[in-house]
Amino acid sequence: MLSGREILKLIKKGELAVNPLDASIIRENGIDLRIGDEVAVLINNPNPLDPEKLGEVDLEEYFKVIKIEDSFVLQPYMKILVTTLEYIKMPINVGWSCRATKHVCKAWLINSSNSYRCWL
Repeated sequence: MLSGREILKLIKKGELAVNPLDASIIRENGIDLRIGDEVAVLINNPNPLDPEKLGEVDLEEYFKVIKIEDSFVLQPYMKILVTTLEYIKMPINVGWSCRATKHVCKAWLINSSNSYRCWL
């Protein structure tokens, strides 16, 4: 895991890119990514989605993309993909993982002020 200081060094050297970069999202041990304005909701499709053939599939048969205006309520068992406000370009020699830092068991209320931490 990289420290905030190490993350800033990689950014300064151009080995790690975070766009747009806001200094407040660099933490002591990661980067707090902010949720963007689109959510892709998984549609119940009985056909399996083969990652090797994504170019051959109409993804609108599997996901409905929703533009977030003010808020979005994540219902129990709902599966979604979210965009982030930040674009991240990682060095090839650095591993990473993303996880939500805040959650509620029954339903989530997601708005643009919530942040997600990406551990580097």
